[in-house]
Amino acid sequence: MGEPVLKFLADKWEAYEKRGYEADERSQRHTIRVLGVLMGFLGGIIVLVAWLTYEGKVSGDALLFLIGTVAGVILSMVQRHLFSVGPEE
Repeated sequence: MGEPVLKFLADKWEAYEKRGYEADERSQRHTIRVLGVLMGFLGGIIVLVAWLTYEGKVSGDALLFLIGTVAGVILSMVQRHLFSVGPEE
């Protein structure tokens, strides 16, 4: 009598686990896509400011400040993704 109930619960658990893994894959692809767009945007800004520096419209100090700021943002994002801790309970 208890075996059908256990089989039913085991099937439900397996389906739940499978859906969870599929959701994780979609979330990971979305995160990679967002990071790619962000990196492209930041790279474009750096190229633009580098060109303006070359043309003499912006000082070299401003370019170095921007590159340092972007490097800090990138390191912060990498740290968050490499050493992320699950949700606090």
